[in-house]
Amino acid sequence: MEEVRRVFLITEDLDLVMIKKEDAGQILEWFHDPEVNQFLNNGEFPLTTEFEEKYISEMYEKQSKLQLGIYHRKDKKLIGTAGIHNIHNVHLQGSFGIAIGDQKYWGKGYGEQTLKAMLDWSFNIRGLRTITLEVLGNNPRGKRCYEKCGFVQIGIIPQSVFKQGKWHNRHIMMIQNPQIKLAQ
Repeated sequence: MEEVRRVFLITEDLDLVMIKKEDAGQILEWFHDPEVNQFLNNGEFPLTTEFEEKYISEMYEKQSKLQLGIYHRKDKKLIGTAGIHNIHNVHLQGSFGIAIGDQKYWGKGYGEQTLKAMLDWSFNIRGLRTITLEVLGNNPRGKRCYEKCGFVQIGIIPQSVFKQGKWHNRHIMMIQNPQIKLAQ
């Protein structure tokens, strides 16, 4: 029986879908994978299935974030997650986060497709003015993707994240809604 996913956004190759409680095990597998985890700002402590299921069950209760699964349409499988978090209704800003958890899908442009769809929703549907993100210094591929999509670096927090025995810089990046002219 083919899995039915509730699609929220569509890209060329991907459906950005609502995450289900049944996805908790797969997501935990990715976040506990050292190869994936090395690029995440968190993940110092293991997560439990119960914690992740509770997080998922509360995910769509508030409009201060949009968290979606990245579903590869042709292969019919969840390959990661992405979200716009900390959406502020007064300042009209949010922050972006993504994890392509299935390493077989790294370097294929799926992060860029996902980010462009999320930015389109953020700016044209939600009306946000700015989106920020943090990327670790050990993730040049991620940083190039963000720059390709229009993000610019606005700061660095030096040696602020300890991962796999090393300190890493956090690069703070931002993109402005191209339809809104912000005062300088």
